[in-house]
Amino acid sequence: MEVNFEGITGGDDYAAIYQAVSRRYKRLKQGEHEAPDILFIDGGKGQVRGHKRH
Repeated sequence: MEVNFEGITGGDDYAAIYQAVSRRYKRLKQGEHEAPDILFIDGGKGQVRGHKRH
């Protein structure tokens, strides 16, 4: 899956993870996709917690 990030400084992994996960689950709430059985995030604790930033 390719993601075009908006408004993120290059190298800001936490912001990128937040934006990617937020977009995905926004679409799930709108009924565009089915929920995945599992979600893998490649990185450390900071990346895993990145989606909770905002």
